[in-house]
Amino acid sequence: MLIAGIDEAGYGPLLGPLVISGVAMTIPDELDGLSLWHLFADAISENAKKSGGKFVIADSKKLFRKAKNKSKSRKNLYELERSALGAAILSCAKENITQSDCPEDIDKLMTIISLEPKSHLNAKWYSHRKLHLPLEVDKQSLILSANILRRELKSLASEFTGVYTIPLFEKRYNEFAKAIKNKSQILFSQTARIVANIINNTAQRKIKIFIDKQGARNSYLNNLLRIFETWHITVIKESDEISIYRLEQADRSVEIRFTRNGEKDNMLTAWASIVSKYVRELFMIQFNEFWIKLDTELKPTAGYWQDGQRFIKDIAPLISKMQIGDDELIRQL
Repeated sequence: MLIAGIDEAGYGPLLGPLVISGVAMTIPDELDGLSLWHLFADAISENAKKSGGKFVIADSKKLFRKAKNKSKSRKNLYELERSALGAAILSCAKENITQSDCPEDIDKLMTIISLEPKSHLNAKWYSHRKLHLPLEVDKQSLILSANILRRELKSLASEFTGVYTIPLFEKRYNEFAKAIKNKSQILFSQTARIVANIINNTAQRKIKIFIDKQGARNSYLNNLLRIFETWHITVIKESDEISIYRLEQADRSVEIRFTRNGEKDNMLTAWASIVSKYVRELFMIQFNEFWIKLDTELKPTAGYWQDGQRFIKDIAPLISKMQIGDDELIRQL
């Protein structure tokens, strides 16, 4: 069977992309329901302090810590980078992973994982230079960890099958905002694209997809019916904690679970949150470098509402001079 997790990063900010990612793998049916953290404990850890060189898969917000070196202007990307690049490498590398399998820059990373690999090239603040990777991780250590996990997967007749990412940049986001006029519906529409890609890229007949709950809603039925109109959909459960649906078509069955705090309960949802957070942070590095190069007195921004407004005010003269429209730079919902 195939199992997958989906999560986002950047839902709230005023600046920068909304990123949605999915991580998928196959496991034998008899392993269904068991903790992936326990199954792959020799290669994966939930605890960064006791990882011992393993990939750390946990809530991305906990992994994205303030840098220990106070002279650094950004947070520590180390654990996010190891696990996100590890996922990218595992999704495309051959049997024996080598350093050449590691994406050398952000463009190569997008080619591997993104459903829209060139979308960032439409904005100069994301494409002004190639951001070389990895930023903080030792490549040799990364490859060693990836090979250990691949062997662990193989020993349990399992396989890492793919990473699917959508970085929704400001202009495209605003096009959706204008058409849909609902922020949560924008997120769901892109989540559904990830779901469809996961389903369409596997021959597995039994599929389970775990998605972090989106907002306070408990029912996703109408959205699923609208998007997966050729599937028979059954509501298994709808509650504050979890909403479960079964989609059936011919001999295929897809169970979709929307769970509260999904990244704490499901390893693949946590891994998807890591990929989304890492991708967003890479583009925010590009974003800040572009503007600070034009005005060295600028203070970087993470793009969230209050500080995003401060940053927009600070770069207002540059926006005017460069004749950049609000719809190109500032998210409207």
